[in-house]
Amino acid sequence: LAPEKRVLLLLRYKDTTRSLSSECLGSNQPVISLGLSDFALDIRMPGVTPKQSDTYLCMSVPLPVDDEAYVVDFKPHASMDTVHHMLLFGCKEPSSTESYWDCDEGTCKDKSNILYAWARNAPPTRLPKVWFRVGEKQMRYLCIFGNSFCNLVDADISCHYKRFPMHLFAYRVHTHRLGKVVSGYRVRNGQWTLIGRQSPQLPQAFYPVEYPVDISYDDILAARCVFSGEGRTTETHIGGTANDEMCNFYIMYYMEAKHAVSYMTCTQNANPEMFRNIPPEANIPIPVKSDVLKMMHGHHEETKDSDTSSLLQQAKKEEEEILDQGFHIEEAVEWPGLELNLGQVSGLSLDPENNLVVFHRGDRVWDENSFDSKFVYQQRGLGPIDQNTIIVMNPSNAKLLHSTGKSLFYLPHGLSVDKNGNFWVTDVALHQVFKLGASDKKPLLTLGVALQPGSDRNHFCQPTDVAVDPITGSIYVSDGYCNSRIIQFSPKGLYVMQWGEETSLGRARPGQFHIPHSLTLIPELSQLCVADRENGRIQCFRLETGEFTREIKHNAFGRELFAVAYVPGGLLFAVNGMPYPGQTEPVQGFVMNFSTGEIIDTFIPLRKSFEMPHDIVASEDRTIFVGDVHARTVWKFASAEKMEHRSVKKAGIEVQETKGKGGGGGINLGNFFASHKGYSRKGFDRLSTEGSDQEKDEDDGTDSEEECSASPLPPAPSSS
Repeated sequence: LAPEKRVLLLLRYKDTTRSLSSECLGSNQPVISLGLSDFALDIRMPGVTPKQSDTYLCMSVPLPVDDEAYVVDFKPHASMDTVHHMLLFGCKEPSSTESYWDCDEGTCKDKSNILYAWARNAPPTRLPKVWFRVGEKQMRYLCIFGNSFCNLVDADISCHYKRFPMHLFAYRVHTHRLGKVVSGYRVRNGQWTLIGRQSPQLPQAFYPVEYPVDISYDDILAARCVFSGEGRTTETHIGGTANDEMCNFYIMYYMEAKHAVSYMTCTQNANPEMFRNIPPEANIPIPVKSDVLKMMHGHHEETKDSDTSSLLQQAKKEEEEILDQGFHIEEAVEWPGLELNLGQVSGLSLDPENNLVVFHRGDRVWDENSFDSKFVYQQRGLGPIDQNTIIVMNPSNAKLLHSTGKSLFYLPHGLSVDKNGNFWVTDVALHQVFKLGASDKKPLLTLGVALQPGSDRNHFCQPTDVAVDPITGSIYVSDGYCNSRIIQFSPKGLYVMQWGEETSLGRARPGQFHIPHSLTLIPELSQLCVADRENGRIQCFRLETGEFTREIKHNAFGRELFAVAYVPGGLLFAVNGMPYPGQTEPVQGFVMNFSTGEIIDTFIPLRKSFEMPHDIVASEDRTIFVGDVHARTVWKFASAEKMEHRSVKKAGIEVQETKGKGGGGGINLGNFFASHKGYSRKGFDRLSTEGSDQEKDEDDGTDSEEECSASPLPPAPSSS
C-alpha cells in the first residue's frame, strides 16, 4: 500500500485565535497549516505490501493539539484498485507503537470510536456545521448502526432508543458483494420515517439525510439489508472477508453537548414482527449496471477488460464519427400541412418502430381559469377530453396508424414511449402519471391521486414529463409546475427516491429547479438530463443516485428552455421559449455536442415561425420533430443532406423528395383528423381568447400562458 493511500483530515480550533505551535509544524509531523485556526492532518499508510487478500493493516498518528479542536472535513486519497475500505478511529492509546501492524491485534487498547469510513471510490465527506470534537481526549458525534446476521434474503435490525434526543445528518451503508439495498428508518408510534436508502454496490460515502430526522426517547431505530445469492453455489457466512457478508447502516448525528454520547451500536432485532409493516421500498433492489459491478469488485477477482472506460470510449468514438461529418438542420418540406390551427400539442415521442407519437389536448386549453391558487383544477365539470389524445403516425407521410386515449385525460402534458411500446403520459389537471399499452383502453399503471395536488410520495403537483430507463425499467417523473423535484419509482411504481429543490434567489445552484419541464435519458452513460425551464438551462444527473453531473447553459437559450432530447452518438437537441421583453434571443431549436455542451447548429421553420415550441424528439438518423403548443402544429426537421432532390420508384409508385426550401413543414391536426373517417373535428377551431392570455393571436406580441401560474419568481413565465 503506497503512501498516497491516505486520508486528509481538516481540523479547526474552537478558539479561532489559537494557532499551531512551531513544534506541531516540525518536519516529523504530517501537519499542514491552513490559516490562523485551521490545519490539516495528512494521515498516510506507510508503503507496505499485503501478503494475502483481505489483509487488515493499522497505523496511528498522534493528534498535534493540546486544546479543544474539531474535525470539519474528510478528504480520502485512495483507489479501490488497491484498497477495499478505510476506517478512521479515535482512541486514547493505539494497540501498537509500530509504524503499522496487523489489525487482528486490535486498533486501540481502550475503547475505539469510528470517525470516518470510506469504500468504493467514495467522494469526500462534507460535514455541516456539526463537527467531530477532538483534543482533551474526546471523540463524539458518530453512530454505527448495524452488523447483523443475515440469511441472504434480508437482514433486519432494530433497537429501542433510550437516550436523550439526537439529530441525524448523514448515513452510510455497507455490505459485501451480495447486498442489493440497505435502508434505515425511525419508527415512532408505528410510523416509519426514512433516514436513508442506498445500494451498497455504489461508492460508500456518507450521504446527507434528505430531510432532517430526530430520534427521541423510546423511538425505534430499524434497518433492513436485502441480499441476493444468485449465481453463488456455496454457503455464505457472516465475516470480514470478501466472500463473507455483513449488514451495516452507519449514522452521523449530533446531540446537546451535556448529553452527548460518542458511540452507540445496535446489533439485534428487538421487534421482528414490526418488519411486516416496513415500507415496500426497503425490499426493492437499487439497480447497478453490470459493468459498474465488475469495476467495483475488480480488486477481489481477476477480470478481463472489465474497465468501464471501454464503454465510454466506444460511445465517444461513435459521437466523434457523427460530429466529424458536419451537418445542418433544415425544415422537411415534404411533411404535410400547415393550413389550419388546432388543439394544443403538448408531448411528442417515438415508438420502437420509430413512428411518431403525438399527445395533444383536443378541444381543451390551459388558461387563467384552469386552476385555483392551490393548483386544484377548476374545470372538472367538462369531464375528460372526448377525443383520442394519443396519435401514432407514419413519420414520413403523417398517415394515421393508431389512436387512443379518449375519455381518459383532462389536460395532457408530457409523453414518452418505453422500449416495449407502452405510452407514459402526465396530466397536469389530474396531477397523475399513467402507463398505457398501445391497444389498452384503461391505464396499466397510475401514479398520483386524481385531481389532488401534493408534494409527498403519493402525490404530484402538475407533473410535466416522465422517462423510463430501458435497462432497469425505473420510472423518472419531473414534478413539476408547483413542485421542484425529480422522483424515481420502481418498474412496478413503488417510490424509490427523489431529488431537487426550489431555486433560491440569485443564481440557481445545481439540483435546484424552476419548473423541471422535460426529461431525456442518456442510457450509455446512465444519466438523466432535465430541461430546467425557467432557469434556462439543462441539468444532468446520475440515474442511480440523483447526483448532479453537469449543467449546459448558453446565452442563446434566453430565459426559458422548454424541452430537451438525446440520441445515441452524442447529440443533444433542445428548444427554447419566446424572449422576454427587452431580450433579443430568438425562439429556435438547438443541436449540441453532449460531451462538450457546444452548440453545433440552430434551426427554425422556413415558412412559418415558431410560436411556442413545447416538446422535441429526435431519431438516430437526425430526424427531428417539434410540437408547438400555440401553433397547434408538429414540425419536422432533418439534416440538409437527407433532403437533396431524389426520385425513387418502387412497385410502380414514384416518391418525390425535394430540397427543404420554400415549403411548410408542419402537420395541422385539424385537417389531419378531418380527413380520417369517423373522427370529429369538433373543438379544433380556434377558441375565443377574450379575457385570456392563454392563446397567442397574430397581433399579440406576448406568449404568456397560465401553465406556470405556480411560478414563485417574477416575471411570470409563459406556460404549456
